[in-house]
Amino acid sequence: MTLQLTHRRAGQDHEFVVDGEVVGRLLWLSERHDADESPGWVLQMPEWPDEQVYRAPYALAHDLDLARRHGESASLGIAQSILSDRLSGLLPRP
Repeated sequence: MTLQLTHRRAGQDHEFVVDGEVVGRLLWLSERHDADESPGWVLQMPEWPDEQVYRAPYALAHDLDLARRHGESASLGIAQSILSDRLSGLLPRP
């Protein structure tokens, strides 16, 4: 099955769309509540646990906007690959 997965901007975040339906989101979270988590790009998809695909480097902790921009392109590609694999059934459901 071939999916036509596209993405669109939603503010500073991204939405992934298949046939007009949002199937996932890539969100920048600058504040994390769990001590084990750091600011970064997080992939959200219904029925799957959130997955952090990029952690802001400690060297950029003083400028999270710069950290967001540095990791955006790679995070977008990684998230799109993960979503494609999940939607195609290549990755088992949790």
